[in-house]
Amino acid sequence: MVRICLILLFLALLMLVISGCDDFYPGPDLIHYSLILDGNSSVRVDNSLMVSSWGKAYYVSDQYIFHLGNKLVRRSMNQAGVVQMIPDNLSITDKYNMAIDTDNQLLYFAAGNAIYKISFDGSGMARISPDDGGIYSCPVLSPWADYLMAIRNSKMMRYKLDGNSWQEILPTINASYAVYIPETEQYYFFRKYYEASSYKLGLFSYVLGDTISAPLINLTTTSSDFRPECMVDPSGRYFAMKIQIQSWDGYSPGTILVYDRIEQDRIELAKGFCFTFSPVDDTMIYSRQMHGMADLNLINLDTRQLTLLWDGYISQSSYSYSLEELYWRFDGQVLHIRGYKGYRNTESKSHSAKLLEPSGGDR
Repeated sequence: MVRICLILLFLALLMLVISGCDDFYPGPDLIHYSLILDGNSSVRVDNSLMVSSWGKAYYVSDQYIFHLGNKLVRRSMNQAGVVQMIPDNLSITDKYNMAIDTDNQLLYFAAGNAIYKISFDGSGMARISPDDGGIYSCPVLSPWADYLMAIRNSKMMRYKLDGNSWQEILPTINASYAVYIPETEQYYFFRKYYEASSYKLGLFSYVLGDTISAPLINLTTTSSDFRPECMVDPSGRYFAMKIQIQSWDGYSPGTILVYDRIEQDRIELAKGFCFTFSPVDDTMIYSRQMHGMADLNLINLDTRQLTLLWDGYISQSSYSYSLEELYWRFDGQVLHIRGYKGYRNTESKSHSAKLLEPSGGDR
């Protein structure tokens, strides 16, 4: 009898703990949204850019949408079906990074542990990295698309596009992501390293013949199992990074750091989920955990002005639990979002417009 009473007491206490958690119950359910960035539209459910097995999306235009998964594929918003752009005997070996030259309509990607280029229409595919037994990944164009950086066996490699030659940079230093700025002849690179009993992700700079800088920005974690989310904006001025740790319901929120190489200053964004730079100006969109929801914000990186685009409210019983990926169309007018929806049983009021159900309309 005493044992039964103790069990009932334990269950009662457990229910009190659960009911005291603000009645938030993460699903989570994977969901896709879109937002027209005209200052007047609301976030809406939109499955038109669902990535699923196709892989990471690169939304160049409604005519040219590329997906980097096991294969490189192309599709259009206006036509059904996808076009596989690489042969069946070749597989993508870096599913997170692809460089895109919109002026010349060229893609640079890693497949079969080598770097290839191909035109938007699928023609002219060619291997540009040497057949030297190295593992190549992470192609990144310089701001004016005259140089390409890549990682070979964790070392930085520079490729001059009009000279057809590769050069190894800093053969003693490992890197995860690198970009070359020709105007200052500087290399900026992200690298994972272990220091003072912690795992770190840092941004460094280097000029040939000089010493490597101290970390310009860095993040620390106790986990060795993380993916570095690194990015440079199209102008080559801003660099951003986040330590991405995968959990059962998406990426865990953490600090997003942005470095301004002109002002040599940093911006720290707390409790961030994901981010992406604007393809057309000095702004960035990022998601953060705020009031228990994953919201969406636009920040002017020059003035630091922050604009709330969406507070994460969906309905009285559901909300944006976490956001994983942001896909910004290259004209800067449309954003697609991949994330998770959570559930609760409390009523809530939104500070921004309610999420809209799927519908048509101009994009």
